[in-house]
Amino acid sequence: MSTPADFADQLGISATLQAVSNTAIARRMELEEAWLPGEVRIPAESVDDRARQACRGALR
Repeated sequence: MSTPADFADQLGISATLQAVSNTAIARRMELEEAWLPGEVRIPAESVDDRARQACRGALR
């Protein structure tokens, strides 16, 4: 399991709130996306399609 210190280390910064806050949002988002499990990174439309398939008729 990754920790906040691991995240800061991969950004090349100290593990402090100020250091993370001073890091460009685009860079933080890039790293956060890389850390997401594969299921989360799939295109949103795929998730919607799977949800529709799983719940077909559930709201009748």
